[in-house]
Amino acid sequence: MEVYLDTNIYWSIANREKDYEYTLAKINNLFKSGYIFPHAPPHAEELSARFINQRDIPTTLRAYNLIKKFNNYTGYLPGHPNLTETQEIIREFSKHPGLVDAVKIHQSNLRKILSGEITENDFPTRLIKEDFGNCLARVNKYLDLTDEAKRNEMFHLGRRDSKNLKSNFEEINRETDGVSTFLEIQKRYNLGPRRLSRLTPEEILEDKYFLDYLQKKFSDAGMCLKDIPIGAELMQSHHQKEILIQRILDCMEEAGYNQEEKNHAASLTGRMHDVSHAIYASRADFLVTNDKRFSKKAQAAYIMLNLSTRILNTKEFQEFDLRTDDQSKY
Repeated sequence: MEVYLDTNIYWSIANREKDYEYTLAKINNLFKSGYIFPHAPPHAEELSARFINQRDIPTTLRAYNLIKKFNNYTGYLPGHPNLTETQEIIREFSKHPGLVDAVKIHQSNLRKILSGEITENDFPTRLIKEDFGNCLARVNKYLDLTDEAKRNEMFHLGRRDSKNLKSNFEEINRETDGVSTFLEIQKRYNLGPRRLSRLTPEEILEDKYFLDYLQKKFSDAGMCLKDIPIGAELMQSHHQKEILIQRILDCMEEAGYNQEEKNHAASLTGRMHDVSHAIYASRADFLVTNDKRFSKKAQAAYIMLNLSTRILNTKEFQEFDLRTDDQSKY
């Protein structure tokens, strides 16, 4: 079975936080029983940032070694978009000078699709044999793309209120004219954190005002909410899964459902990694995280998309007998 550990689990062990010994013992026991703990690009991105900024290197090295110790040389890679999706990505990315490297990658993949080297078997999220150091090196090679993703996150999600809108847009050198804040949107659609964050992941998906807003956002993007792929069908495409999970989580942030505590650059970067963790973790049997806000949003997205990944906090992980839930996904 595959257990996806959020980076905050590795930090908690590396920092020797309260009860970390129990979490480490659980991981050890499961590892000896054949469970795997795959790494993914967001793990590498978070560690890379700390190495580059020289932030608490001893703790970062401990986290790095923990990932290498328990992943059994396995990691997740994104599945390839299909022919039509790849062509569309190239068209869209070509409009943005900061995405030149990404365009080259997709142009190379397009040639491989046309030659038959990439087939539909390569579309789902892939589990591969790989040293975590190679994943980290790959992330470091494309740091410009990570920086572009951060700027994109600040542009689209850094608008909680007028103060955050002003400071975030100044940082990325964008104009604020005509841009609505999330606070204004929440008032317009009867949303907002005070009401929504009281709801469970199941209840948020039954809230009329949130569903109306979600349907509107999907419609604005040219999609019909009731026609999106879910469950086993969705699992066949990493690209579609990426689009849908990100759109749902973005709508929750905009609406105020368990929104991030702050709305500055560091928090938005952390949220960007959370979205990536949710996407890759949907390939696993379990996602273990200490982040309550992220947990509720990811669980709601998984319920909505009929994805079977079970989310546990560290206490639940320590006490839960994963073997009783041992069943093949789809």
